[in-house]
Amino acid sequence: MKTYHITKSAGTQWIEYQQTPKPSKPAARTVTIQQKLGHIRHLLQYAVSQDWVSENVFWDLKLPVGEVSASRERTKPFSDAELVTVSAAINEFIQVPTKRVPNHPPLAQRLAFLHLSRLLAYAGARLTEMQQLNIKDVYQIDGIWVANLVTLGDDGKRLKNNAVA
Repeated sequence: MKTYHITKSAGTQWIEYQQTPKPSKPAARTVTIQQKLGHIRHLLQYAVSQDWVSENVFWDLKLPVGEVSASRERTKPFSDAELVTVSAAINEFIQVPTKRVPNHPPLAQRLAFLHLSRLLAYAGARLTEMQQLNIKDVYQIDGIWVANLVTLGDDGKRLKNNAVA
């Protein structure tokens, strides 16, 4: 049986190979490379736990943060016209019940939706990040309301990335 010595350099070469277009197929998407790299990293960590290898040389091998995105194109901000449309739909939703929305939620829930949607738009945060907020995380400093989003909190709260914080 042939054995191979896995090195961090070999991992870097594999990433470069994946990023290179081939005659028969295009280069792998960065999100695909990141997922495969994660699988290899976990496999090597299992090998370490079984004492099959001494260290996981892929543990800190990662693609640059700016390169990894699940979408094929960068997300673009809403245009002014799109913001007006979304804002109008939210305002209609929080108003009194209409025929378009027969099972309207109570006013408190509609107002919470209004404030949450504004906070999401203003902060650029993800919904799951806002769902982690507690009452103590929203407070005033010198009369200005603050929502304290943390990258890793004492209670296990976390953000997907530091760009939101």
